[in-house]
Amino acid sequence: MSWIWLGLVNIVFLSLYNYLTKLVSKDLLASVRLTVFFCVGLVIAAVWLAYDVFIRKQAVTMPSNLVLIIVMSISFVIGMSALQEMLIRGAPLSSGILFVRIGNILLAMIIGVLILKEGLSLQLILGALLSISGLVILFLK
Repeated sequence: MSWIWLGLVNIVFLSLYNYLTKLVSKDLLASVRLTVFFCVGLVIAAVWLAYDVFIRKQAVTMPSNLVLIIVMSISFVIGMSALQEMLIRGAPLSSGILFVRIGNILLAMIIGVLILKEGLSLQLILGALLSISGLVILFLK
């Protein structure tokens, strides 16, 4: 259960991010938004690294899966850039974000079951079906 509170933190801060992205989307060039976004992220990462090294006394080693970390980072940048652009182009915050998040959830579920061989349960199947039906209802005209 210790990961649940982190999920709640993620929900709160990503919701705030989505809201603020919608507010500033018309005022700044995409390149300026992304530059500020990733410079702030770099500062936060540097503080976190310093905390791990100097406070928690953890050794810093070169990760063995550096290629995966680079691909993960590229995926994040492309995904967040697409999300920002989607909001700039007029996607409603309420339905646009819902579409993206449910899509993320469904794709993560598929990857978890098919690639990572995580268990498939009746609750998971019903949750996926409810999510899909929610998207269908959301976009019915």
